[in-house]
Amino acid sequence: MAAAAAACTAVAFAATIPDDATQRTMPGPDITLAAAALTVTHEGEYVDVRVRDPLADPKRYRAELAQLGLDVKLRLVPASPSIVGTVVAMSQSEGTTGRDISTITAKGECETGGGGDRCPVGIRVRTDFTGKAEITFGRAARPGEQYNSSAP
Repeated sequence: MAAAAAACTAVAFAATIPDDATQRTMPGPDITLAAAALTVTHEGEYVDVRVRDPLADPKRYRAELAQLGLDVKLRLVPASPSIVGTVVAMSQSEGTTGRDISTITAKGECETGGGGDRCPVGIRVRTDFTGKAEITFGRAARPGEQYNSSAP
C-alpha cells in the first residue's frame, strides 16, 4: 500500500513539471524539480520567453538566457497593478530588427495607457540572435515602494 501511494505521489509530482522548464536533478531518488525563473518555448527559429518567477534574482534570468546563447538582460521594476507581468521597456543593440526580437502580446492581460487590450507579456527572440538587448518587465510593488512604470 505504501509503495502504491509513493508511486501515485511520484506520478502526480512529475505531471506538474512543464516540459519546457529548465530542470535540476536532486541527489538521491530520481526526483527532478523545475528550477526555471523563465518559461521558454521553442517556436521554429524563435524562442518565446516569459517571466515565470518575478521575484527571482535577475542573475538567474541572465543565466537561463545565456544557456540559450542569448545576450539578453532582463530587469523587473515595480509597476502599477494593471501592467504587472508585462514588458514596460525594451532596448536592443544597433542593427537589431523586429525580426530579431519582438514582444509577444496577449489580449486582456493588462490595461494599457492608450486604452488597448493587447499586452506585451513576453519576448520572441530569433535563436541565432547575436545582438544585445535589455528588456524590462513590470512586477508587483512591495509595500511602500514607488512605481517605476504605471498605467491606469
